[in-house]
Amino acid sequence: MRISDIVYFAPNVRLKELDLSDKDTLINAFEKRVRGFYLEPIKELNDKKMAFAAGIIEFSMIDALARYSDNYISKGKEKAGKRIVKMLSHIFQVKKEIAQKTYNDFRNGLLHENHIGNCGCFDYNSSKSLSLEQECVIVNPLKFQEEFEEYFEKYLEELKTDTITYNKFFSNIKVDFGEEIKYFQKEE
Repeated sequence: MRISDIVYFAPNVRLKELDLSDKDTLINAFEKRVRGFYLEPIKELNDKKMAFAAGIIEFSMIDALARYSDNYISKGKEKAGKRIVKMLSHIFQVKKEIAQKTYNDFRNGLLHENHIGNCGCFDYNSSKSLSLEQECVIVNPLKFQEEFEEYFEKYLEELKTDTITYNKFFSNIKVDFGEEIKYFQKEE
């Protein structure tokens, strides 16, 4: 995010100050990024029952975390869809077929076409975060948020304690932001 000619990695974390060589600082900055750009806005939107906007950010967040999360990292040329389906299936404990339909109807529908496909809908009254009713995917954005927050806490702990998880996370952060960090550090 750019504010007054300063580019931020996360709220209050300038991209040019992001230190890729300091594990604790990097994990802390990543946590601030996910909380500040995703989880806090999702909570505000869910508090106002603005399901569509909350859902767009939730599925964008799943995309982002699937990119960095140990269990969903791309192996070779694995597509984003495969990573996201694995993540949805794991976090929300649903069958792969439901995760795939959620990916197609919600993630692709919301992020590419600005609508939910195949009669899927948001429902704050649904008892599950993610379910299939009469071939339609139903998402409760509040339960989705709560379950994802639980997952994110576990993931942060794993980043801090598991070298393999951290190394995979780090390698993709470096690919995604390394050149930008160098660019903005040169501007000084």
